[in-house]
Amino acid sequence: ETYANAWQYQQNKIDDLQNNFEIIVDIATELAEYTSYAEIVGGVQVNRASIRKYCDKVFDFNRNLEYEEY
Repeated sequence: ETYANAWQYQQNKIDDLQNNFEIIVDIATELAEYTSYAEIVGGVQVNRASIRKYCDKVFDFNRNLEYEEY
């Protein structure tokens, strides 16, 4: 029973971390989409290279996640 409780506790921690990870990915993706759109329509006047770099990193990360799921 002690082993089962310890296992369940660890599983709950893993589930919480996974949930937090998914939330962060969703937020980062939405932010990158809005920022990328602003860049495309000319709404970004400064730090364009950094903005593009980090938007691309988010999009690449998402593509890699999708690739790993299949």
